[in-house]
Amino acid sequence: MARQGVLLLLALGWLAWTQVQAGEAPAGESGPVRVTIVEEAAPTKAVSPAEEQLLKKLQSPLSVQFGGTPLKDALRYFEEKGKVNVILNTSASGVDPLFPITLKLDNVTLASAIAWTARLAGLVYIARDEAAFVTAPTDLGPEWAAEVRAREQANDRAAAKTWVRKLHAKLDEPTAFSFANTPLAEVLNYLSSRHQVNFVLDPAFVRPDNTITLEVSDISLKSALGWLLRMKRLDYTLVDEAIFVSSPERLETLQISRSASSLDPRLGTMLDVELSEATVQRALAALAEATGVNITLGAEQAPSVRVSLSLNHITLDQAIKKLAGSTGLPFAVSVGKEGVVVWFGPKKPTPLPREAPKPPAEEPKAPPETGQPNKEAKPGARLPHGDGLEVTGQAGLMLSPPAAA
Repeated sequence: MARQGVLLLLALGWLAWTQVQAGEAPAGESGPVRVTIVEEAAPTKAVSPAEEQLLKKLQSPLSVQFGGTPLKDALRYFEEKGKVNVILNTSASGVDPLFPITLKLDNVTLASAIAWTARLAGLVYIARDEAAFVTAPTDLGPEWAAEVRAREQANDRAAAKTWVRKLHAKLDEPTAFSFANTPLAEVLNYLSSRHQVNFVLDPAFVRPDNTITLEVSDISLKSALGWLLRMKRLDYTLVDEAIFVSSPERLETLQISRSASSLDPRLGTMLDVELSEATVQRALAALAEATGVNITLGAEQAPSVRVSLSLNHITLDQAIKKLAGSTGLPFAVSVGKEGVVVWFGPKKPTPLPREAPKPPAEEPKAPPETGQPNKEAKPGARLPHGDGLEVTGQAGLMLSPPAAA
């Protein structure tokens, strides 16, 4: 018996060694995983007293209500109310001074109001050289683009302690309503007035025919909003003191991907991630350990695939999506106050190749008159094709051997 036990241990060791040599981690184990938080560099640009004054003014509160207001007039309003210089780069491609702005915001900072106005016009703004400069994203150089990203990250960190908490409290409030063929814009206006929440509807979906028919009672505003948007295949995100409603595709196009970090600022943590033949469970656990975010799988059994990734300077929510996407499996990521849940579906079967459609049957043709050869090529007549193979004249280019002599 002892000899049999030794032989069994040797066999198991040999099997594990062959798996490692083949580049696979032994079953139940994971390859190397390294997750490092990227420390933010201290700002190197000195801020002058005039710029400090500008940043202070940008934090002053105000309310706006624009209904098709030209972009240039909306920016002029901010100049007058905030006592700041707002410069629109009309020479940049895609900048239209007459672009109509429809926006209603109550008690937000001047910075958020300018950011929303620029965003709806497909633009960005940067506070620099004693002015708020509004331009096209493609017009920003690397240095200025980095400043915009730094500002957004700083806003996210500050938001976690201020308006994000207030918005979540509003979303937990009970609500009730009954709408019948009501335009979505009117529905959001009603909810905004009832709950004192700022909603911004993507102009692409402000249409009279985009209507809602729904009746709910004794339900949280968050759940009600989820149901009415699900009916229209839309989504929302929290950004710049408002709830922005659009399609998932438009949110990606407009580069508004801060919904996760709005729910939990730790999801915006910048990371460097190195995975080598790692199990999905181990990779998600490493992300959770590094950031303190609760990350779980939505099913009891984890995917058996291994992942190898090298990601630099990426946010936690983006890293989770990259990791899930690298498995090749259908997946969904759910973000809530309790943490992140990652769901995986079964691998889709590879579709079989389609057969070439058969040609329609043709009417039989009358035989040629006696002594008159039929010069018309018949369907399916074999044509010489070189090296002993012939290709039929029918659809599908089927190969057949030459006829026997």
